[in-house]
Amino acid sequence: MVQVNRRTVEEESRTLNKTTSSITMKTNAVSDAISWMEEYKIEAYSESNRLDKYDYENQYRQASFEIERVIPI
Repeated sequence: MVQVNRRTVEEESRTLNKTTSSITMKTNAVSDAISWMEEYKIEAYSESNRLDKYDYENQYRQASFEIERVIPI
């Protein structure tokens, strides 16, 4: 039969619970950070596409003005 010191088991259990809690908190923080980064990346991508479209429309409009200036329509 194995003899177990109850106090040692309780101390180890508390230490393990604290460690598990700490790991859980850190995992949640990393998960939140990843979610935020993905959300930010999607927003940045959408904003980039919107700006590209806006820039394209401005360039198209400017080119149209230049064509009309050179070749009156």
